[in-house]
Amino acid sequence: MKWLIRVRYGNDDRYKHGYDAIDIIGLNQIYSQPSIFLIHSDTHSEKKGLNTVTNKIFDRILDIIIF
Repeated sequence: MKWLIRVRYGNDDRYKHGYDAIDIIGLNQIYSQPSIFLIHSDTHSEKKGLNTVTNKIFDRILDIIIF
């Protein structure tokens, strides 16, 4: 697979080959019970370059705003 990097695996605190994840979440507070919901989830690699990752995030946020 292209662009694999070493990432920390949260279950056992070890590093493995994989991708970083970008998660956009929302918070909805109805009555007194707040709920968290996933708006967008995507994987990325720092090897692709920071500009590519930043553009991806801003493009997705723009899509959400337009929708």
